[in-house]
Amino acid sequence: MALSKVQCDHLKEHLSGLFCQAKFQHGEDTVTVERVRKSENQTCLAVYIIGTIKGEWFTEKGKNYAPQILEKVYFEKKFSLYTAATIKKIEKQLGKRKAKKYYPELHDKRTSFVPYFLASKTLVNQFKKIEKLELIQLGNLPYSEYVSNLEAE
Repeated sequence: MALSKVQCDHLKEHLSGLFCQAKFQHGEDTVTVERVRKSENQTCLAVYIIGTIKGEWFTEKGKNYAPQILEKVYFEKKFSLYTAATIKKIEKQLGKRKAKKYYPELHDKRTSFVPYFLASKTLVNQFKKIEKLELIQLGNLPYSEYVSNLEAE
């Protein structure tokens, strides 16, 4: 079961704060989201799978050991191999036909997965599409206690 609308609203509200943490369960994998510093004056939401972010999961050898949920919970960043200005320059110098012949990947795009999100809205929109993702904890409280505390106020 995916996240409900009420859970998404609670999650968006909680993760927009300065000190926040959320825990999810997907099968046997635990996914934790925390707000961390990205630079001196910028924070982001880091996504930890089983409590870690491993660089080896992004290498050719490490792809075999990476958790299956990685591509579902990490931010997919798309980028072009060549900038628009470079493409224009190459096509002007060689012509479109020769540019395609000598640079077959001229218009290709690549994707990479990044373990952080800049906005809580982006994270929640991606997480609500994941089937069988269960919200376990918000902050230091289990989700059921968090909801009961909201209702008590």
